This record gives sequence, C-alpha cells and structure tokens, in this order.
Amino acid sequence: MQEVISIATDLAKALHYLHILGVVHRDIKPANILLDKDLHPHLADFGLAMFQKDIKCVSVENWKSTGKPTGGFHKKNMVGTLIYMAPEILRKDIHTEKSDVYSFAISIK
Repeated sequence: MQEVISIATDLAKALHYLHILGVVHRDIKPANILLDKDLHPHLADFGLAMFQKDIKCVSVENWKSTGKPTGGFHKKNMVGTLIYMAPEILRKDIHTEKSDVYSFAISIK
C-alpha cells in the first residue's frame, strides 16, 4: 500500500510542477504513466499538452471535428480519453489544471 501512495504522491508533484509552468497535459490516464524499475512514475505522452494561455474558448468553429481520432478523442478543444475526461470537458468547457486533476484522480483510483 505504501508503494501505491508513493507513486500517487510523486505523480501529483509532477502534475503540480507542470501546472506551475502553465502546462495542461489534457490526457492523464494510466497508459500515460510509466514506472521505472524502482517504481518511480513518469508522466508521458505530451502530444495533447498545451500552455493554459493558448487554450482557446470553445466555439462552434473549433468544436467541429478535425478528423478521425487516433487512440483518443479529439475535437480541437475536447481532447483526451473519454473515460478519464472531467465532466466540464464533456460539457464543452475548456481544459484547465482542474481537468488534469480530475483525470489524475480517476487514474489512481
């Protein structure tokens, strides 16, 4: 049980650091959490990550699909993996640090 707590704590610290830098990951999920041989977690796959200041408000134009999703859900601002998405994203709000925290909590459950 202590290992699980340690992994979750280290991930929370990494996520907090990203948010201090103004980065929103936008696809926190177990598949994007890698463990090394000592069970230290590493957050991976920053392909959907953006600076918070660059995330645009959701509008009809940027809500339209940009094509077929590949491994996740992608409609310009609504990106990520559906089962780990925060409720506000499903309501078409923009991603924030809070959305990452929600996805993190679902991932470690």
